[in-house]
Amino acid sequence: MNSRGSEAIRAMFHTEVPDDLLTDTGRCLLAAYREAFNQVREEFPGEEARDLFPLLRRAMFERNWRTAMGRRKGVRADAVQNEAGNCFHTRVSIGRVVLTASAVETPEALVRDAIFRKTLAESNQPHLFRGRSVPPKDAMLYGIVLHGPAGAGLLPAPMFLRVSFPSMDLDEYGATVDLIQHLPELAAELHATPSEPTVGRVRPTLREIALTSGEHD
Repeated sequence: MNSRGSEAIRAMFHTEVPDDLLTDTGRCLLAAYREAFNQVREEFPGEEARDLFPLLRRAMFERNWRTAMGRRKGVRADAVQNEAGNCFHTRVSIGRVVLTASAVETPEALVRDAIFRKTLAESNQPHLFRGRSVPPKDAMLYGIVLHGPAGAGLLPAPMFLRVSFPSMDLDEYGATVDLIQHLPELAAELHATPSEPTVGRVRPTLREIALTSGEHD
């Protein structure tokens, strides 16, 4: 996609999604990394901790992302079951934008194939990757909150955090918003994340974030 088309997608995204919602999303993710890191390090040997960490981090983030987003006026956050009926994912909708989240190996890595992601991309991106430089006014936009690296073992914080907008075939990204660059407050909190398990409660827990974030009625 040309640069004009990418800028149009980013402009559409920022028109629909306020920065404070993105900040709350980032905070939920940072808290999930930190708390999962601390819990598995304290309760399990190295091998089991490494295996459990991504599962616990995902569960913490998805639960609290739904709670934080669900408290916002005009935002819908749902746990949606996949086609096979064996797993759920969180889907956040605001205006013309739909968001899900995925851990990936690198900032540019494509997400793995999944029917729900392919369906969202096919439904929401038909006008964005067919030579149009400006999305039509009724276009929907599907974005994926990407973080990771997914296979890096135990991490107290993500090394990258961005929203990318996949093509209908999930084989490229038409545009990306780097949330760490875009949100200085979030970047400061990321850089302040300790590299070892915290002692005591020096920062809010996931549940505290869920109860206090996004109350904009």
